[in-house]
Amino acid sequence: MSGWGKFLSRSLQSFQAKWGPLVVGGLARSVPPESFGRYGRCSLQLPYEIDHPEFVYVEDDVLVGPYLQARVDPVTGSLRFRRRAYLGRFGTITARFPVEFGEAVMAGDQLCLGVDPPPGKEPGPVVIGQGTFVGVGSIICSGVSIGDGCYVGAGSVVMEDMPAGYLIAGNPARAIRPLHG
Repeated sequence: MSGWGKFLSRSLQSFQAKWGPLVVGGLARSVPPESFGRYGRCSLQLPYEIDHPEFVYVEDDVLVGPYLQARVDPVTGSLRFRRRAYLGRFGTITARFPVEFGEAVMAGDQLCLGVDPPPGKEPGPVVIGQGTFVGVGSIICSGVSIGDGCYVGAGSVVMEDMPAGYLIAGNPARAIRPLHG
């Protein structure tokens, strides 16, 4: 298991030891896990707000911080968290199209995902590749795909597709350099 995987496992275990195996609900529009399209062994910290939870798919060992606001379009959208994904506090997700967090993705606090793209770019699905780290306060526009194993710097505004294995930073974000080799 990679370093991120061990960290997520320890975090999930300590959270479950304190709060129990599954914590769901929220202050506004709380939903039980049975309302999700599919859910595994996961922890969603209180409070959170999810529109149309039947289009949210959560796999095992997912940890989502408190104050998540997710808007899922019931016609064209869906939200999927793959195994060992982590999303920090105060996340905002607009899923007018499919949004997918790959396996072992770590996203910091105040992530804003699915924002309308710049003029001239078509909105579409958002995919964050396996093993990618997304820094605090980053914004990822609709229609963007980030490759596996990337590191997105804090406060980056990602408006176009990014290759796998790169350090990504800036406003607008660009691929700075390969992380390995």
